[in-house]
Amino acid sequence: MERADDEHEMVRLDIAFHDAVFASARHQRLVDAWEGIRCQVHLFLLTRIGRNTEGYLGRIPREHRELVTALRVRDTDSALELFAAHRRHAVDVVTGNGPS
Repeated sequence: MERADDEHEMVRLDIAFHDAVFASARHQRLVDAWEGIRCQVHLFLLTRIGRNTEGYLGRIPREHRELVTALRVRDTDSALELFAAHRRHAVDVVTGNGPS
């Protein structure tokens, strides 16, 4: 992700990251739920970069590294907090309710 050349490549890698996280859970209902919303998340990310790309290439790899660290050590509370902040920031960019 840190070598992504542009925002569209980052969106592709962003989706691939989430694919990998859900697959690694080895929980078929969770994977099925992700697959049910995957195209909506992809559209959301495209909307996000259409709205504002400032900081996207730098921020997403960092946020994903932090999430992976929490998941690897099985720190559920930190992982949930990081994911909530990750999601909240993206929603704020799309809705115009927060910093870019």
